[in-house]
Amino acid sequence: MVGRFFSALPVRPRTAIALALLAVVGVVIVIGKLIGGEAPQSFPDGSSQVSTVDPTTGNDSVVNIDPSPSLKQQSSGQTALTVATAFAENWIKKNRSASAWRNSLQPLSTKTLTGELAQSDPISVPAQRLSGQATTEVHAETSADVIFPTDAGKLRLRLVFVAEGRWLVDGIDWERA
Repeated sequence: MVGRFFSALPVRPRTAIALALLAVVGVVIVIGKLIGGEAPQSFPDGSSQVSTVDPTTGNDSVVNIDPSPSLKQQSSGQTALTVATAFAENWIKKNRSASAWRNSLQPLSTKTLTGELAQSDPISVPAQRLSGQATTEVHAETSADVIFPTDAGKLRLRLVFVAEGRWLVDGIDWERA
């Protein structure tokens, strides 16, 4: 009987299938409403106990922030700041040949940075002098940035504590003033 009804309608087969599925979904919804009863209340109606939290249990949403990590120290006693200062002072000395300039930076640099500086020329260094106190940003006990104010901007040196037990400069970043 249903088949005759749909075949008598002037619709395409796809449309007939869509209408049949819509009718099935409608029947399922109506049956669910009739059999399902009332939905449970979302809020307490006063007769049920409201759950509470014991204030003495503490607050689990508070994050325990550990103090900043302290930097490792070389066995020779040199700190990251000492190595960074020596590097920065050599970096701004431009009154020598490019090879002498690179050779002065090499013992304070990682192999990666030494490779990056291989074609550098001290003439490209924008600063003439260090102009203030350096600040240190500790990332981990084996990684830190040391920032030097200069007459032309800020020199940021990334230092790492290498396997040989000493601090070396691993990156140079420059911010113009």
